[in-house]
Amino acid sequence: MNSQDFTHSLELNQREAELGVKDSVSWHSVYKDSAWIFVGGFPYELTEGDIICVFSQYVAVSHFGFTMTSFTA
Repeated sequence: MNSQDFTHSLELNQREAELGVKDSVSWHSVYKDSAWIFVGGFPYELTEGDIICVFSQYVAVSHFGFTMTSFTA
């Protein structure tokens, strides 16, 4: 998820709260049984494989993505 997607998610959350959208029709219901986390601060030298290797010791990794900024790209 990039920073624009994250900002959009926050706006969508706020709008759903204002409208009183029920949980059963919220976009959150799609992910209710998922454990999505954001982790940052890794050394730039690590590859996607390195990070998956570390996390797979604790949990099955089903999705992984790097978020790049103009600083890290």
